[in-house]
Amino acid sequence: MDDLTHVTVPGDPASFTFNAAETALLMIDMQGDFLCPGGFGEMLGNDVSQLAPTIDICGKLLKLCRQMG
Repeated sequence: MDDLTHVTVPGDPASFTFNAAETALLMIDMQGDFLCPGGFGEMLGNDVSQLAPTIDICGKLLKLCRQMG
């Protein structure tokens, strides 16, 4: 990523454009209670098996943001 002034993330209902050089990543509630079988999320009736892929993706995003400072 050479140009960090105009990063656009596709989305539905709308894409989001931001200045990555002036943006912080805030990641909250990435804990077993919400994501793992037997935790609070599952007790609420959520199918937490659908959330498992987000763990690796969030880890990669966090690593990238740390590398970028």
